[in-house]
Amino acid sequence: MALNSKFKSSFEDFETYLYKTLSNEEFDNLTNIKNHKNLKNSVKITAFLEFINFETRNKFINSDQDEEIRYIKEFFKLPIVLVEAPYEWFEKISGNELIILIHGNHQFYLCLDSETSNFEVKKNHHPLSKLTGKDVIVGLIDSGIDQSHPDLSNKVVKIYNVSGEPNGDFNGHGTFLASVIAGISPEAGIIDIKVFNKEGKATVTEILEALDLVLSDINEKSPDIIVFGCADWLFDKKNLIARYCELLNQHYIAVVTPTGNFGPDLGNICSLGGNPNVLTIGAINKENKVPFFSGRYKGIDLVLLGKDVTSAISSEHVIGTPLKHDSKHIKLSGTSISAATAGGMLALLKESDPNLTPLQLYKLIKSTAKNLSLSDLSQGKGEPQINKITQKKQLKKISTYSFSSIIKIASLISGSIFILLVILFYLIG
Repeated sequence: MALNSKFKSSFEDFETYLYKTLSNEEFDNLTNIKNHKNLKNSVKITAFLEFINFETRNKFINSDQDEEIRYIKEFFKLPIVLVEAPYEWFEKISGNELIILIHGNHQFYLCLDSETSNFEVKKNHHPLSKLTGKDVIVGLIDSGIDQSHPDLSNKVVKIYNVSGEPNGDFNGHGTFLASVIAGISPEAGIIDIKVFNKEGKATVTEILEALDLVLSDINEKSPDIIVFGCADWLFDKKNLIARYCELLNQHYIAVVTPTGNFGPDLGNICSLGGNPNVLTIGAINKENKVPFFSGRYKGIDLVLLGKDVTSAISSEHVIGTPLKHDSKHIKLSGTSISAATAGGMLALLKESDPNLTPLQLYKLIKSTAKNLSLSDLSQGKGEPQINKITQKKQLKKISTYSFSSIIKIASLISGSIFILLVILFYLIG
């Protein structure tokens, strides 16, 4: 039975699904079964059912009496449910008029790799900048944060943990990126949104569960910015996580995603890449060239340093080896470093004007970009400049104040003619 149009591209044909989720030996054993129909009944998988609204979701769940089906989780902010069932059951119910789409529960990947030479991330914070990220909160979706690290002392203001592990970072990826954010915006608070376990494994389920918690707990300590330290490689532009990003924007929460380490082939960026509700960041090296691993495609917004970077290492880590001269830091590369840097920059902008919406933040940071004379498909607008970011906001404030003050004085002195002359002077200038 062929999959109908309700199946998203992330919910693949049966054999492809098995091949990507099982070991080679398990796959060979299963696919050697002669009766393919029995195989589809014997293997249970998880997937999301998306409904028109919450009422139709409840109606479907209450009407379904199949004992083979396990409803794992209902979500609060979107009318979806995570279901475990035989593959054939999903084919059977896909024609139900209450269901809009069926989405797969595919894996996400942390975007750090290769140990290389040294570059201190803290140099990214310009010493002349008066902006530090004060009163701004950045959420980091990753493997957790080691709060005992000196770079991250008193930085974490809240924790959401859906990883199935205790709090902390037993992988190392999250601590590395948290230190990058702290290096750019040293006074910003950080929310530890832990979805990945020690092995660096997480699926759509954990990410949606975490975003559901964030959106169900909106208060004065909610994030102003969320940085994804991870990416998927299915390039599905209408996925459920993109829907949640739209909801985050509606709550004035900006979202930053890496392109993913899926380059250099054109088109290999994560499914959130190019989404208007998200700032999409690729990597460059110290020579302002795009390294091979950085994703390339239309919709990339900016590029930032993501090659040969030194940052914090978790006391309990899987990835990387401590530096010989510094046991507290490690050298890595990856597009998630670039995304974390962008998240720190957005925190500076948000501090300078707390009323900026996510889309205004994206537009402003892109307006400071330096064109690196590379393809738009690999660099987007180019590399944003911290100096321009801080100066731009300060100059804007000064200009606005001066303009309004002059208008006020002019209106008291000479009336409408003088006002028109002043406006003309500003327009020409």
